[in-house]
Order: sequence, then C-alpha cells, then structure tokens
Amino acid sequence: MEQGQTGPSGCVRPYKRKSGDFVRCGSRVRSTCPSCAELYRGDWAAIGRSGVFDGRAERYRFYLLTLTAPSFGRVHRVPRSKGSRPKRCGCGALHELRDAGLRGVPLDPATYDYAGQVAWNRDASVLWDRSRRRIRDRWESVEFFLVREWQDRGVLHLHVLVRIDRSEAPDPRVLCQAARTAEAVSRVDGGVVGWGPQADAKAFRADGGGAKTIWYLSKALNYVMKDTAWAAMGGRGSNLAWAHLAALARAARGMRCCRECVPEECASRVHDRYGSRSHVVSASRRTRNRIGWSFTGLTRGLQRQLRAAWAEARAQAAPAAERAPAHGPQEGARLARVVLLRRIHVARAAVLP
Repeated sequence: MEQGQTGPSGCVRPYKRKSGDFVRCGSRVRSTCPSCAELYRGDWAAIGRSGVFDGRAERYRFYLLTLTAPSFGRVHRVPRSKGSRPKRCGCGALHELRDAGLRGVPLDPATYDYAGQVAWNRDASVLWDRSRRRIRDRWESVEFFLVREWQDRGVLHLHVLVRIDRSEAPDPRVLCQAARTAEAVSRVDGGVVGWGPQADAKAFRADGGGAKTIWYLSKALNYVMKDTAWAAMGGRGSNLAWAHLAALARAARGMRCCRECVPEECASRVHDRYGSRSHVVSASRRTRNRIGWSFTGLTRGLQRQLRAAWAEARAQAAPAAERAPAHGPQEGARLARVVLLRRIHVARAAVLP
C-alpha cells in the first residue's frame, strides 16, 4: 500500500482499484484474512438467523440435513477429541490424537480414486440442484440455508437448514431419504453422480427450544471460515497428508471443468479447488412467488449497502465532531461510565438466558 493511503480497517491484504481506492480482499478463510472471513461469516450468520427468528416460527418445522460424498477409497480413522473412543483403523492400528496428520489420508494411495473424487466435487452442485428440485416437488413450502464443508479427505459434504410449513412437514427420515437418493448426470462427461450412504436429518424447533436452535445454527455457520482440506496438517503423518493433497491437486489440474475445457490451458479456479465450483454458503432467494430463506429478504448485497451508508454518514459527521467543544473532566467520566455499563449489559445478554 502506498505511503499516506489507508485501506479498509482490519483487512490484511487489501487491493487497489483503478479509481485509486483500496478495498477488502474478500477472503473467506480465517488463516488468510481474519477480518474479511469474520465479515463474511457475520453476513451469512445474520441471513441464517433471519430465516428462523424473523418470522412466525411456530408455523414451520425446521431440520438439519447432512449429505456426504461416496467413498473413493479407504482412509485412516483418527479420533477427533480425547473423549473419543478409538476404533481400529483399516491399517490395523488404534490411532491417537497425535496421529491427526493421518486423518483422511488413503490407506493405499496407489488405488485411491483421485480422479473420481475431484470429478464428484466438480459435479456436487448439479447433484444438490437435483436433490433440491426433488424436495421442492414434494414439499412446496420448503426453503434452504446451505453450508458446504470440506472433509479431511478433501471432498465436500453439505449441511442444510431446511424450513417447511407444518401443514406438510415430513418425518425427518422421509426428508433424508428423498434428498439422499437423488442422482444427477454430469454436464461434463455424462457420468451418473450420487450421494454417499452416510446421510442424516434431525428436526428441531425454533420456539421453546431456542438454545438448541442456536446450537444448530452455530454448528452450520462455523464451517464457513474453516480452512478447507488444509485444516489438519499437524501431528504424525502430516507428510502423507501433504502428499494426498498434492495428488488431489494434480487430479484437479488434469480434469476437464466443462466440455470445452483444455486442462493445460484453462485458467478456471475449479482446477485450484480440488474440482469444486460451489460457493461456501448459499440460501434460497426471494422471488415473485416464494418468500425465500430470509423472512425479511436479507441478502449480502443489502448488508453491503447498509455498511456503505453507515460509513458515508460517519464520514460526514466527522468534521462536525471535530468542531464540537471538548468534554470537561466530569463529562468525560460520565461518558466513560456509560460505555462501561453498556459493555456490562452486552456481556450479560450474551451469557444469560
């Protein structure tokens, strides 16, 4: 950044536009830019809460639906916490927490289907669209809030908050079966794409069970800033994890991202994301005939407009503040006490029911 110029507050790597203004990098990964990643997470958190708390929640039933990818080869099984009961891995060992570097690493890299895995990541958005259409065909009132998470093996799986009118709300098992059994045809190579056998759907209530609702929302939204497949690089075996990710990267580089793609010449970022072309988070949008996920029509674009309006109003108010007379000692103490009491009130509101 040039001397005498300031960029967006908190952003660690702002870039300069042709106009000369510096803007945020917009990264969604915490390790790359904590400030921009938190802003991204906060925007989507507001949209997620809006679809639960900003309407008449008693009229709807809510679900947390999880869909996973199929197997592309056996991987090491490593516990995630001290309280986890270790299970014997396919390699014959009982792994410990210090073996975290082996988590998601294939038992036999030579036979692991790297090409199939990156192709599945590429076509996962088409598969979800098929599941979404199937669910919507059966339950007209359905709306979604979707978070895509990277598993340790470098493949996507989905966490979906689903809202359906109580008059047609299904049993969670019926919803799960309808979503999981959907199949799609790849637009690139014509192959059939499907979900893995591990899927789950849990129902929860927004009224009367607020703590549980917050837990479900937090669980989904915390995946937004997770560092994709690079998250577990520590511990024994991390060199094998690096080799696994390198093999995935090579497979993605050699994969066609569309019918016209020439992999050696293609500049699409799909080749740099283990095949994925999907946004991390998405939600059903408001249309002429549908309310969308957010009861109030909240979007990231609207939040950006509100922030810009706030910044402009603050900039206009700054000269007036500079002309205002300075506060005396008593007035300054009073203002400090008001700020302190406000912080105490906010802290109590955050921890008390």
